[in-house]
Amino acid sequence: MSETSPLARTCHQMLLGDDDFVSAHQQSQRSDAFKDTPRQQRRAVTLSPAQYQARYSDRDEAMARAYLSTAFTMPNIAAAFHMSSRTVSRAVSAFNNAHLTVDREGQG
Repeated sequence: MSETSPLARTCHQMLLGDDDFVSAHQQSQRSDAFKDTPRQQRRAVTLSPAQYQARYSDRDEAMARAYLSTAFTMPNIAAAFHMSSRTVSRAVSAFNNAHLTVDREGQG
């Protein structure tokens, strides 16, 4: 009774858990198991591009996270952020490289 409601940690309106859990779930969505799921269905459980912009103060991180949600194509994100698709591509690559480096350092 005295515990905080589990709904207080709701993320994407259906995921309960800490940031690590949400991240692991999002990574599993990028696996081949979901490649046949229509993009429109994946979009139903993710943030909008504007919500990514509001949530992440770093523009490149917001674009990368929107793309990695698998709900949006790079051209969709480019249009929403008023950038070129190439800029989105560079942001996603840089974000992935930064997280790979952090993951390797954490394992070493």
